[in-house]
Amino acid sequence: MRALPWARNRQAWREVGLMDGAEARVWVGCMSAFLSKHWFLLLLTLGLGAALSAPAALRHATDFLNPRPTIAVSLLLMAWTMPTRSLLAEARQPYAALWAVLLSYGVVPPLGWALGFLTPFQDLQIGLAIIGSVPCTLASAILWTRLAGGNEATALLTVLGTTFTSWFMTTAWLYVLTGATLQLDAAGMMLDLVLILILPVVFGQALRSSFADFTRGV
Repeated sequence: MRALPWARNRQAWREVGLMDGAEARVWVGCMSAFLSKHWFLLLLTLGLGAALSAPAALRHATDFLNPRPTIAVSLLLMAWTMPTRSLLAEARQPYAALWAVLLSYGVVPPLGWALGFLTPFQDLQIGLAIIGSVPCTLASAILWTRLAGGNEATALLTVLGTTFTSWFMTTAWLYVLTGATLQLDAAGMMLDLVLILILPVVFGQALRSSFADFTRGV
């Protein structure tokens, strides 16, 4: 079994005869570096574990949370820490983001519906159709892209593209795949999307421009 880097370091420290206090300080430094690099993955694991082990208790603790302000604040922070030149470069050549939107709404919904035929449960088939028809995740998609070293500007435009068109594309696919119909306040939904998606990104970029010295190293 392959030893963790900090475990190998501890063995090396003992071999050279370092004092316990020095070993502890170096070990704490290694753990701090590990936590600073993998904090998001650790928090995600803990959150998923808590949700699976005690869903009722967690539900009572999160009932008061409104997801809309959370999404707006998350996108604002993402836009604030995103270099403006990267966003402008992606806007000038948005081919990758357009391709992602095309895959999201052109391939994934019918593929999810087709996979539903592999199960005898109709509810599961409808659930797969719904999962495949909704837009991609919001701030988490951008954060995962950033942590993986990818182009976060592409991820941001993909999020905006899939979410801003979801009022039409998601409902259209659900009607085609399930026959469900519903009444929509299209104007209200568009205004809501502008307030939650567009304005936070614009405001975040404006903050980055206004506080250039502070955000230069972010």
